[in-house]
Amino acid sequence: MKEKPLKGVIASLIFGVVSLAVSILLGIVHWTSTDVNQLLKNDAIYKVSSSDDVVVHIDFIYPEPIGHLDNNNNLYLVGYVQPDGYLGYVGMEAKNKDKEVQKLIETSPDKLAKNPQYLVVKKKSTYDKDSILNYESSLREIFASNEEIKQTLDYTTYVSRLDTGLGKVVYFIGPLFLALGLLGFFNAWKLKKSNAQVYEDLYQAYPSLQGNIQGLQDGADYIDEKIGLLIYKNHIFGYKQKLFLLDLRDINNLYHRVVNHKKYGLITVSRSSSLVFESPNHKKAQEFAIKNVGKNTDLQLQPLFDYIQERFPHITIGYKA
Repeated sequence: MKEKPLKGVIASLIFGVVSLAVSILLGIVHWTSTDVNQLLKNDAIYKVSSSDDVVVHIDFIYPEPIGHLDNNNNLYLVGYVQPDGYLGYVGMEAKNKDKEVQKLIETSPDKLAKNPQYLVVKKKSTYDKDSILNYESSLREIFASNEEIKQTLDYTTYVSRLDTGLGKVVYFIGPLFLALGLLGFFNAWKLKKSNAQVYEDLYQAYPSLQGNIQGLQDGADYIDEKIGLLIYKNHIFGYKQKLFLLDLRDINNLYHRVVNHKKYGLITVSRSSSLVFESPNHKKAQEFAIKNVGKNTDLQLQPLFDYIQERFPHITIGYKA
């Protein structure tokens, strides 16, 4: 037997690192798909790139919405400039309080024409299921008498200011993975501290084991290597699932708790076990995870319970499933 001061710590650290990496990766992906400079660097320009997230070079915007959509957003008419100098028009979906759109509207037409502005948008096709209903027919009707616009207006595609990049989901999933990452690091620190305390308590109770941890196993009064439990004199020591050490003289009730993990609420796909210790010295019961060996875990634990009841008759043995 060897000391395991990092029992569970490495797994928690890996979980924390992976979660944090996912959070950072999501942030980078979202940034590269919503940052004007990054999109221009990747030639993600409307009508030039096949990407969904693009920039549109706007040299004109009609100040009033040309339509109010069912999702309570507005449809604006904007004029755009392509790198080759082509001038065209396209519909742009945006929220009422879109600050960047409002900034364009407040810019004088002459100034905007001389100094077109880039806007990050998501390119949409009218053939998409979630596209604006009757977009093409509505625009053909609105601009039927305007020769300049109707000849260069895009009827099968439009741009949207909604859900650019990874959309709203990034503002939920990103912080979630960040929180999970921090939780992983905190749990690793907590486990390391807890493990150190277990060994400190062990050596304080039995100084002869200091530097001779193998003596704990060799001198055990009872040992179950399958589940990872042993009794050394007055203490029970768990070492396989989670490190813990308890003085059985302070315990008045002990039972095995089993949690069945079901799929679709019907089929048990796995089980987890823990030992619950109740003591007059603690208001709350102390619960420690142990290795579950399947349906026969109760039978596997029975010799341990028999030994405890014989050696420590003041302890009441009970079961909770």
